[in-house]
Amino acid sequence: MIDGLVKGFRASNEIGDLSSSDVFELFAASLVLGDQLVSQVELTDLLLDKHTIGLDVVAIEVNGQLVWDRDDVDDVCDGAAHIEVSIHTLQAKQSEHINSTDILALGEAVKRFLQKEDLADSPKLESLSEALHHLFSTHAQTSIPTICAHVFCYYSTTEDDHR
Repeated sequence: MIDGLVKGFRASNEIGDLSSSDVFELFAASLVLGDQLVSQVELTDLLLDKHTIGLDVVAIEVNGQLVWDRDDVDDVCDGAAHIEVSIHTLQAKQSEHINSTDILALGEAVKRFLQKEDLADSPKLESLSEALHHLFSTHAQTSIPTICAHVFCYYSTTEDDHR
């Protein structure tokens, strides 16, 4: 069933040239992020650098807009009466089993991302982390009365064992 949905997703988004793992990661990302956010970007822009360990997709949503860097943060936050931040992190695996090592790697990767540590091997993730830190160091220090933040960690797999 999942294979059929992923195949339909590949065809409808015209991403036939991507690997099956990248397509599954984008499929999972589209489900967790929803159409409103996914429609703001080129779908493949959601993927992190190939060698990023523990994470496949990270999206920072500020007041309903995806932000990718410091300039995006400033564009969305300057003059805002409130700031609502949602950080979406995703690890997607095409596997028959849930792997606790992968889940622990996801948690460790999210921790490194939030703390802006050891990200030099993943320029895209490092840029996103810098944007997040800029948001809180610059805009959280202003007189904006309301800042609400959420962190969502998603682990998606094709595992279908219903024990």
